Amino acid sequence: MDILGEAKKALQSLADSATEQYDYIKLQAQLGKLETELERQYREATRRAQQAPCMRQISARELNVLMERINEIEEQIAELREQVQQHGEAAET
Repeated sequence: MDILGEAKKALQSLADSATEQYDYIKLQAQLGKLETELERQYREATRRAQQAPCMRQISARELNVLMERINEIEEQIAELREQVQQHGEAAET
């Protein structure tokens, strides 16, 4: 293989590695964003539950909406964690 071919192969390998790192960082950012949103939803549910005695009751519908959103976020987080783990395993090989 000539020098030009070797350089092209090295550059392609470097580009592939950079793309993998970018994808990994992007997954980590998405995961962080969802974890922040999950915390926000839990705080909101807690706030509403704490206000319930003052308001005489908390709407079951309101609480169900919050809990459904929490469940959706937890599912998304689980999926992203799986992708991050798979990406990490692929990078090790």
